[in-house]
Amino acid sequence: LLNICKLMFKISRSENNDVLFQNDNILDCLMEVFSFTDPFGNIDAFLYCMGTIKFLSGNMILLKDLLNKGLVETLVRLMKEINDVNRTSDTYLCSSGHLLVQVTATLRNLADLPHSRSRFLSTGALLELCVVLEQHLNDEDVCTNVARIFSKLSAYNDCCLALSECTSCFQLFLAILHRHQRKQVS
Repeated sequence: LLNICKLMFKISRSENNDVLFQNDNILDCLMEVFSFTDPFGNIDAFLYCMGTIKFLSGNMILLKDLLNKGLVETLVRLMKEINDVNRTSDTYLCSSGHLLVQVTATLRNLADLPHSRSRFLSTGALLELCVVLEQHLNDEDVCTNVARIFSKLSAYNDCCLALSECTSCFQLFLAILHRHQRKQVS
């Protein structure tokens, strides 16, 4: 599995190869990796698979196809699984951070699609993203991706309402601003 995921990752890095993923059932195979593989049992394969999906999500045609295949729901389930494991053990915290950079970058791309908003809301993605922030306050890439997701979704009242129901989100936002204040542009 690892070698296949590495190969897919290398192919997906070039936009010239996007057509290979549009004309075949490769996306279905990639999505199946999330259904049948334990992310912590084979973290390297999962990282390569998620990196592949992230690269492909930069193509609007593939992004819409991934949305229709249930990628938001799949990634929220994965985030929840990672969050649950991190609550009980810090063994996977570092490697899960690398995986979450890819997951949140992909969700950031999905947040651009108007039809994705209802999926973000129905899956509880905003709450899980708050948990991700809480567990990865020191990871600048994860925090940036989540902030960009919230920036895109908070343009809609229903998403603002969902965020307001997350009791810790405002404290998290302040903690992130305080922690990364040196990185802010004047």
